[in-house]
Amino acid sequence: MAEAFTVTGDKGGKTGVVPMAVAPPESMIDEVSLAKMPGGAAFADMLSAFLAHERCGVHLYRTVATKTLDDGYRAKFEEFLDQTKEHVSVLESLISELGGDPMYVSPTARLVEAQDTKLLEPFLLSGGLDATSIELACLEAVMLGERKCHANWQFLSKMAGSLPHKKANKAIQKAVDKVQHEEDEHVAWVETAWEQLMMSQVQ
Repeated sequence: MAEAFTVTGDKGGKTGVVPMAVAPPESMIDEVSLAKMPGGAAFADMLSAFLAHERCGVHLYRTVATKTLDDGYRAKFEEFLDQTKEHVSVLESLISELGGDPMYVSPTARLVEAQDTKLLEPFLLSGGLDATSIELACLEAVMLGERKCHANWQFLSKMAGSLPHKKANKAIQKAVDKVQHEEDEHVAWVETAWEQLMMSQVQ
């Protein structure tokens, strides 16, 4: 599968039937297909939203890596960018293994995309900001995005033992084991970096 960090119809994206949604027939997924996944359509929608957040994380890290003026921050952002790309692949593989379509974008996932886009908006107006304000904006955008990401994987970890499908639980746990320690690192690093930068300004 080609890399797709923003899923659209021309890239093979699919959607469910919702009020006011317009899509060609070949881009529609019916509720029966979604319900076949372990956990049903609600779980399929949730995984789609989690995947959307990871895909948006790729865009976020690409942005902050170009905006930061700090070489140490840039190195971390680029490291986390590569890891986030892998997290996208892990979730796509998990969805496929559970019988879903990683190109399905649920209504909740579109909402997540809209929310995450707001994290990038300040950088469109950053031309007149001083260097410290830009660095704080980078760190705070990453911190907000990573806290949500961390919560998503924590929830998946809890889901790993709750579905009445042993094979599905095992697949979820395998995905969590690949990713969760990196999510822990992302949150810990960005919170520490933010605190240190804030403290340096106060002192």
